[in-house]
Amino acid sequence: MTPEDTPGWHVQLWSQPDGHHAELVATAPLGEDLVRVAAGEHGQWALAPSLFGAGTDTADRRAMGERLFMATFRGEVARRWSVERAAATPAHPVRVRLDVASPVLRALPWELVREGTQWLYRRDELIWSRGPMRGPEPAPPAEHGPLRVLVVVCSPDDPQFRADDEIAHIEAALAGINGLAHTEVLDGPSRYRLAETIDDLRPHVLHVIGHGMPRPGTGGAALHFNWMRPNRHPVDHPEPWELMAEHVDELSMKWKPRLVVLNACRTAGDPMEVIGGLAAAFLDSGVRAVVSMQADIDSPAAVIFSSALYRAIADSCRIDKAVALARRAIALQVADTDCWALPVLDLTHPPGCVLPRSFVADPHLVADVRARRGYADLRRFLDRSTERRTAWWTLDPPMEPEPVREPGRSLLVIGGSADPKTRSGKTWLVYWSLLACFLRGNRVTYVDLSSPVAYGDPTRRAVAGGVKDWTTALRMIRDACQDPRQPEPLPCKAFYGFNAVLNALLRGAAPPTADIGEPVRDEGLGFDDDVSRPDGRKAEIFATFFDALAAVSPDRLHVIALDNVHRIMEGAFDDVFYPLFLGPVAARRHRGLRVVVTGQNEWLDNHLPSGDHHLCQRIEVGGFAAGDYMRLARDYCRRNGLAFERLEILFQKIQELLYGGGYAPVTSFDEIKAMATRLGLDGLRT
Repeated sequence: MTPEDTPGWHVQLWSQPDGHHAELVATAPLGEDLVRVAAGEHGQWALAPSLFGAGTDTADRRAMGERLFMATFRGEVARRWSVERAAATPAHPVRVRLDVASPVLRALPWELVREGTQWLYRRDELIWSRGPMRGPEPAPPAEHGPLRVLVVVCSPDDPQFRADDEIAHIEAALAGINGLAHTEVLDGPSRYRLAETIDDLRPHVLHVIGHGMPRPGTGGAALHFNWMRPNRHPVDHPEPWELMAEHVDELSMKWKPRLVVLNACRTAGDPMEVIGGLAAAFLDSGVRAVVSMQADIDSPAAVIFSSALYRAIADSCRIDKAVALARRAIALQVADTDCWALPVLDLTHPPGCVLPRSFVADPHLVADVRARRGYADLRRFLDRSTERRTAWWTLDPPMEPEPVREPGRSLLVIGGSADPKTRSGKTWLVYWSLLACFLRGNRVTYVDLSSPVAYGDPTRRAVAGGVKDWTTALRMIRDACQDPRQPEPLPCKAFYGFNAVLNALLRGAAPPTADIGEPVRDEGLGFDDDVSRPDGRKAEIFATFFDALAAVSPDRLHVIALDNVHRIMEGAFDDVFYPLFLGPVAARRHRGLRVVVTGQNEWLDNHLPSGDHHLCQRIEVGGFAAGDYMRLARDYCRRNGLAFERLEILFQKIQELLYGGGYAPVTSFDEIKAMATRLGLDGLRT
């Protein structure tokens, strides 16, 4: 809708097939009602906040939608619109971009536009967004996942918000694509902490849960942070502050999110605010798309919107389609309010270019791997956002548009409790890290050193839970690399040469010098230290193993995870396995190899050389912090289909009685679920 050289305003209808330049196909004068609005003569035209406020009903909003349609779709524009719409189907929808030149006209609730008896924004064959029309532009380079999502809660102590519920729905939606998305939550940050986190995490999506309150004297909205700061924790809760439109560009100097979701009231702009509102400020700062609210939205509707939006994003929907599906979810679940029309989607890029992401791994193989044991369980992997990011960025840090940090370390050490009955989630963290690396195009191998094995003499068999010597540990790594249960097992022939060298050196004989083209079976011999050159033979065995790994894919990163490394004999680990295997990896002598080891904290402290601590990244996982317990309980219930509201009192009592001042075991939620099953409460599903 633009002013022409002739008096008055005009509506232009453009057509732009994918990959082509836009073509003007129809023009018609703008209806007099809207011309008067553009001139500042509002008359009885209502803006969004009043249309969705107290004292209005669906009839008022229907009348507004019909007036918008009649004033816009006129003459030749109406005729061509009828042709385009008749050809649209849900399977082949028409994408409609609304570009309104006048700031006053932009403030009207266009999402209510109504043709006859139909809300156009709720039609399956029409997918709407706002933003300027542009010529075709190449899609920006796709970024290898996982998709990074930062959820910011403006005032975590505000009882009006259901922030924990909304976070649980977002987490549950993205958990369905385990490994493909990474979510972190930031509660009530200061201005500096918010900017620091955006630059540190570099989120693709910034999701804000809060309230946009009018700024005195302007009518424009500002996001209020920590405005209900409790007195009991003055250190943990920063002073209240406001995020205004003019400050948005200062939030991040290094990184701009691709998508900003302002799930907060009145953030879509206001005609009284010259700057154009928070949404416009984010767009002007370089964000590709903003979803904002043009009036007050109740928390239940906000939760429904977020849940549906991220389910659609998880399904790789374009952002305009994702918002359309979220509108539908609100319309189906919240009756008689028309709050489905509150979300506004503004774009500066084509919808398919907002969140371009790709995964190097074959999609069919990805689906197969995610369904396998170990990886499939990741859907229930709660929290650990900091640990997940540290692990992933240690092994294979993101590189767009520049590395997030110095090249990652080659050795990642994950420690946990020494009590076998107290699980800490080490193995889940390992599997998540492996899946993230695999999706980014790397080869990954999981090795459980607590598994039973048998080589050669039955009297030397290592039983489940027993310890292994260094030859057994090395053989377990080799066998795991070839195991068909791995995402991409290495071919058996990759280790023909290694097996031949291993057999010879274990006997004390000279290793073969010619290439081995025929299958060679491991004879299962043990290492005899009394035979000549024991140290040299050991070093040659490990060197040959490294060569075998490197020869398979020299230009591809290989991540090997050694779970329960404390199952290696102490002397074998200290004298052989660390100095000949883990030490060279940590020193980056084998640049195509990354290794993850997990073990008991005390064991790791005693056996990792203190002089090498700077070469590895150490992570420790334990119980869940008591302060996060209720939020995680909601998340657990969403992921497991339990009705949190009916179990909330039980969770609260357990938190108060058992974990009030410390940490909750990671098994506590499963124990409550088992208790609910015994009591016949497992049928209480959402």
